[in-house]
Amino acid sequence: FGVDAPSQGNEQFLRFTYSKKRKYEIYFQARNEIKQKNLPSHLETEALDVLSDQRTSHVRLHFSHKLNKALELRNRIQFNYYEIGGMGISRGYLIYQDFIYKPLEFPLSFTARFALFDTDDYNSRIYAYENDLLYVFTIPPYFNQGSRAYINLRYRPIKAWTLEFRYARTEYNNLESISSGLNEIEGNLREDFRAQIKFNF
Repeated sequence: FGVDAPSQGNEQFLRFTYSKKRKYEIYFQARNEIKQKNLPSHLETEALDVLSDQRTSHVRLHFSHKLNKALELRNRIQFNYYEIGGMGISRGYLIYQDFIYKPLEFPLSFTARFALFDTDDYNSRIYAYENDLLYVFTIPPYFNQGSRAYINLRYRPIKAWTLEFRYARTEYNNLESISSGLNEIEGNLREDFRAQIKFNF
């Protein structure tokens, strides 16, 4: 993808984990990937169809702590670095705080996050898994500059019924409109709401 000639690359990955069972886990992770891609048009030289090394790197520190059987906190900070052709350089970071509340004998549980992010452009975007409704898988890219928050509520009034609600809000500090075409949103705020009801026969 994005390569008009035979190419090559390499990748390095390193992770250290320290944990105490049922209490906390800390891990440090670093990844560096170099692969060849077509040089973007705004960086092209006189030569045609030139492949250039694209480097993508990230450094992550993650900490999760179970305060008790019901409540868990998760913190993460990540820095990304992107470079192509030694010229197209962009950087970014993401910081977030997660709250996971799942009591054993109470019908209401929730997961929530508050995140701050700042990237130079889409190239230095940062992906982070988000908890969502049952059977929904979400790993959005965090890019541009702003904040994001979401909360998922799950309520089981009786064993057969499960009601779930999700509200997410992303506010950008450096945009006056979001997306384009039919998906364009005027302003710098995007909000999403989802609901789901499950009944077991």
